Amino acid sequence: MVDLEEPFNHKPQFFFFQGTEGQKKYTEDVIDGLERMAKHLLPFEQQFDRWQKLTKEDAVFNALCAQHGVQYNFSPEHLKTKD
Repeated sequence: MVDLEEPFNHKPQFFFFQGTEGQKKYTEDVIDGLERMAKHLLPFEQQFDRWQKLTKEDAVFNALCAQHGVQYNFSPEHLKTKD
């Protein structure tokens, strides 16, 4: 999942998410996108459950969340606040 947000170039020095602050912002943006997608899956229980499982099992993404002290929230109450 995390690889979906790679820059469209091969030179990492041109990627604007550099350093710890950039990595945290990047991770927060990925979380926001995952939560917005999860909101659209809420009415479809099976797909929503698969989405949660897919996110939970992504070791690289979860390591980034732990490293930067951020976490996704798939609770229906939280997801309903997403536009």
